Amino acid sequence: MPTNIALDETSLESLQAGEQVQLSVGDTLRVTVGFKYTVAEKTMVTLQACPYQRVLGVLDRIGGSCGQANIELERAATPKLTEAAVDMLIVPEAQGGVEDGTYGLIVEILGTDAETHIDDILVISGNPPSPFEMIPSLIMVMMMGMMIDVMEGV
Repeated sequence: MPTNIALDETSLESLQAGEQVQLSVGDTLRVTVGFKYTVAEKTMVTLQACPYQRVLGVLDRIGGSCGQANIELERAATPKLTEAAVDMLIVPEAQGGVEDGTYGLIVEILGTDAETHIDDILVISGNPPSPFEMIPSLIMVMMMGMMIDVMEGV
């Protein structure tokens, strides 16, 4: 079970105290997590880090911006402390990633109950405007052009 998480050398305690991490689309966030484990034989696990938002009270991972890393765990009959890192690329909304806004961060070992998360920790910006956001401006320009044509005809 993860017991400690650090973001760019920032401790969990300070993050929980309200510090936020500012990121832009295209940035990569390295997430380092420490955890204790026991396994009967050498095992490969997948560490995953994702931004998330809560939708109707449910933690909704933004899959396009999830990062994954395969971690090899040595045999350990008694709890062994280890540390691993995963890089999370902030992918733009247009490519299945995040919108500009505030997100939580979840770090988990897939296929297990091992996870930790922090709400409202990532502040993401830098998405280019979508073509749909530009439609009202385009309509206004077209209307102004038509008005000029009408005025010149008078």
